[in-house]
Amino acid sequence: MGLRVVHRDFFDSYAGTALSAIADDAQTTRYTHDALGRPIGESVTLAGLSRTFATATCYDPATGLVASRTLADGQVLRSQRSTPAKGATLEALTLQLGWAAQLQDWLADHLSPRLGKTAGRWLPGQTLARDIAVHPFDGLTGYTAGNGIATRKTYDIAGRLTALEAAGIERRQYRYNTGPRIQEIDSSSPTAQPIKTAYRYTGFGRLAQHPDPENSATPQPLIRDPLGRLSQDTRYRYTYTPAGLLASVSDLSGNPIARYRYNSLDQRIAKTVGNQTTYTLWQQGKRVAEIDAAGRITSQYLYLTEGTRTLTLAKLESAANPDNPSHEARTLYIHSDQRGAPLAMTDQTRQTVWRADLTAWGTARPIGAGAASLGPATLNLRLPGQYYDAETGLHDNWHRTYDPNTGRYLQPDPLGYPDGPDAYLYAQGDPVNRADSSGMYAEDVHYYMTYFLALTAGLSANDAWIIATADQTVDNVNPYTDAYPSVAAGGNLDAREKYHFTQTSTAFNPNNRQVVKLNGYAINTSSPCLKAQFYGEYLHAYQDTYGHRDQDNVPYGTGGHAHVGTNPDMTYNHISIFGYWGGNEARTLLMERAAFAQIQRDWGVTAKDGRGNTITFTWLEVFLKEWNKVRDNNMKRIMLNEQLADLGLPKIPQYIAEAGLGCRLKYLRNAHLINAAGKATSDPQPNTPAPSSTPRRKEQQHALIDIQPTAIPAGLATACIHPRLLCRTARRMHSY
Repeated sequence: MGLRVVHRDFFDSYAGTALSAIADDAQTTRYTHDALGRPIGESVTLAGLSRTFATATCYDPATGLVASRTLADGQVLRSQRSTPAKGATLEALTLQLGWAAQLQDWLADHLSPRLGKTAGRWLPGQTLARDIAVHPFDGLTGYTAGNGIATRKTYDIAGRLTALEAAGIERRQYRYNTGPRIQEIDSSSPTAQPIKTAYRYTGFGRLAQHPDPENSATPQPLIRDPLGRLSQDTRYRYTYTPAGLLASVSDLSGNPIARYRYNSLDQRIAKTVGNQTTYTLWQQGKRVAEIDAAGRITSQYLYLTEGTRTLTLAKLESAANPDNPSHEARTLYIHSDQRGAPLAMTDQTRQTVWRADLTAWGTARPIGAGAASLGPATLNLRLPGQYYDAETGLHDNWHRTYDPNTGRYLQPDPLGYPDGPDAYLYAQGDPVNRADSSGMYAEDVHYYMTYFLALTAGLSANDAWIIATADQTVDNVNPYTDAYPSVAAGGNLDAREKYHFTQTSTAFNPNNRQVVKLNGYAINTSSPCLKAQFYGEYLHAYQDTYGHRDQDNVPYGTGGHAHVGTNPDMTYNHISIFGYWGGNEARTLLMERAAFAQIQRDWGVTAKDGRGNTITFTWLEVFLKEWNKVRDNNMKRIMLNEQLADLGLPKIPQYIAEAGLGCRLKYLRNAHLINAAGKATSDPQPNTPAPSSTPRRKEQQHALIDIQPTAIPAGLATACIHPRLLCRTARRMHSY
């Protein structure tokens, strides 16, 4: 009998330990798996359409890697790789009609694999990409599109992109000062004059240029709702779903312009403009197909992925596409800039059918594309993960809606303040060097990974939620007094240094009194919720003893790691202007192993999967090694939830900053550590150091001690208040 996990507005079904279905009011998605638990089939039924769209995945038995994918229209995308001895790296992608792919597979299965491979050369099909080149740190460095246009990237010794060229389309050269940010881009193409664009940055690393210089000096009246979402500007009125997603846009007189629908993953699956509704299919966090009201697939998007890097390779237009004047199916190749944002699109004869001057903030200014063999085309992709809506000029960016004219989102970041005091700014205000494909910039390892480790270690979903939320919220608030972040730059620096145990000669200090105090609160309080809250805050400090180190594994002192940015906090190995960060993956794995063991020891728990087998870290280690390598934050979250589904455990709810902030304030008040005004009732540092006789434990010169101070502040043993009652903004909590 399958497990059914019910959420507020959708449910998941499990067949054994594998996720078999997700259903909500907008769509139903069903999954099938092979004997190894790998996904091999996916079908999507959209509300409003009677048709079901099915895709399939086949794996190479020699390598276990994806060999082919069947698209929603029945065509098959095949991957050609090098031999396992050469690393099984991706070399080419080909597209076959459904019947041709079936014939090739039949020949391979019933006669010989060699015959099937030979047949693939003469059966109808087309090459989409070949000569794919991959650098171990920089990712995709080049490929040749199916129409023969070669794209090449070059990097300097510090791993900075210095040149990008799509032959015959555009060449770009990138110049830097001493840091990693692009200072100048020189662009040239056969059909236009060379353009030199210079960029200036503020002291906080934000782009100094306003996204719309013509309007930068004119204040714009804005009206926001109580949750900080834009409800009216000079052009439109906006409404939102209960989850905070854009529901509708109307003009200032109230006349409707557009309405939108979303699935349970916050992905927009339907748009209605006037009396016309169009639909979107998603897979692995990417838009893969567009469908008209009659259920016909009009466009599909293909992506080139190798390792942790992904770019949009091509757009497949069907004869039903209203923007296709030829009324014949055609393949169009997309050529992108350093961020993955499209610069141009060409057809099979290398003619340019779409071209735009894309500003730093994502506004596309179309320029003449010239004559094309199959006529002009439309491309609505913009900055990575964004889709342009012609009816409003806004961009759908998955979890949020983006306005390229202002460089800001309509809604605040649902993750709260992980990247500074401005919760609306795109990619920390640096759209030249950064991208936000999901509308949430931070990876939030302290929340998502901590939640994953807590569940797999054996804690309940409720305890895991409190611990993980408390863990992440430490970075969002003044740890001792503020219920909300200090807007003033550096306003909570002193308290944060103390709370992150860095106000000592080194970050690693087994005798650090603040960590001892947090651990003592967590271990000794009789209130389960308070224990989970303080344990999450303790775990944050514990985890940071691994991350707050330089590339030589030397811990940072009181100055922190601001001078090297986020390099220490990344889970993956990389090269930066500041040095070779080759230890991040191993260091993160050490942290994950230690945190898993720490949770099981301190809470006395173990976990079992859906088949009743005990979950051990050895089981998880193979997955975590791959997870640590991934750079895309959205893909990290997808991978965690897929792994939990395979283990028969509930998925991780989205982090809600308001929930964490509100819960922390309640817990601290209940513990009498702050008063009603939110001010500390005592010195946050304990008065006495840890007893020298206390047993200590070290692991790889990283781990902190386990200690239980005898003095516990009065009030800690208060009644447990369920987080659902404390924090009603925490949506999609699991019900059992």
